[in-house]
Amino acid sequence: MMLFTHDYAEPSQIKTFVHCARSWYIENQLKIRLYNDHVEIGKYEHEHYWRNAVKRKDVYIISDKWKMKGKCDYIIDEHGVQVPVEIKKSRYAGPVPPERDVMQLMAYVVLLEEHFCCTYNHAYMIYTGSKHKCRVLVTEELRSRLKDYLNKIQGSINDGIIPEMKRSEKCFGCQYHDYCWS
Repeated sequence: MMLFTHDYAEPSQIKTFVHCARSWYIENQLKIRLYNDHVEIGKYEHEHYWRNAVKRKDVYIISDKWKMKGKCDYIIDEHGVQVPVEIKKSRYAGPVPPERDVMQLMAYVVLLEEHFCCTYNHAYMIYTGSKHKCRVLVTEELRSRLKDYLNKIQGSINDGIIPEMKRSEKCFGCQYHDYCWS
């Protein structure tokens, strides 16, 4: 039985929730969306640069099992397997991408696994700002963490509880700073 898909999470919402549950709440529950230069530049890069540089498959996927929906940035063919790739405009060169990025990528992984009836053992993050490509191993632990975040999101929706403010260095560049700290 298919539910209304407007109740389904999108991978970018999961990324926002992992980064800051309160900003997720402001965007998705209060429906306040403010202009963000970084997001707009990222969208421009996706549409104008990466569209021609990497093979893109426009596959919009809805999963009743995961209660998610979305379209992966890119899917590349590796020896006959369609592997998800998430593109970020940020600079990052570490061995393990930030949790928020990994969870967004994992959301695409499980969506594509269900769509293509396959199981992935890896996917990729590409950081255009540092020209760094990370191979992310897909593990049961990552699947479990994704499920935990999805349950927290659903709990927040069902309970209507506003997430706590947690001051950190990431607050200073946030477009919602004034909503939390004014």
